Amino acid sequence: HAQPFGQFAPIYSLDPAEPGGPQAEYGVAVLSRYRIVRAENHEITRLSTQDPAPAPAPAPGFGEVVVRVKGRPVHVYVTHLDYRPDPAVRIAQVADTRRIMAEDRGAKILLGDFNAEPDAPELAPLWEELTDADPGAPTFPARDPVKRIDYV
Repeated sequence: HAQPFGQFAPIYSLDPAEPGGPQAEYGVAVLSRYRIVRAENHEITRLSTQDPAPAPAPAPGFGEVVVRVKGRPVHVYVTHLDYRPDPAVRIAQVADTRRIMAEDRGAKILLGDFNAEPDAPELAPLWEELTDADPGAPTFPARDPVKRIDYV
C-alpha cells in the first residue's frame, strides 16, 4: 500500500504573529498516493492581499508536481485564482496557467479554486484544452454550497 505524499507551494510567507513564533504560510498543496518525482512552484500574476495598494505582478503559488502512475508521468497543477469580482487578474492567471501547462507533454490534471463559475468568460480558454470533471454539485460556500468555483 503506497503512502501518501504531498507538496506545498507557498504564495505568502508572513512574519510570526508572536516574536520567535513560526512563520505563517499560505498557499496550495497536492497530496498524492503516488510518489512525487518532481515539484515546482511557478509564478503567475497575482494581486496581493497583503499590500494596501497592490498592482498585478508575478508571484509564486502555482504548484506543479509530477507523479508516476503505472510507469507514466502525470503532471498535476494546483492553483487558487483571484477572488475579486473584477475578472482582470483571473484573465491574466488563466493565460499564465495555459503558458505553463503548454511547456509540458503528456497527461495533465489541473486542480483548484478558480473563484469563478464554469461559464465565466475568463475560464473559457481553459475549456479549449481541458475537460471539466464536473462533480454535479456546487462547491461554495462549504456549508450549504450554492455555486461551483472549485475544479478538477
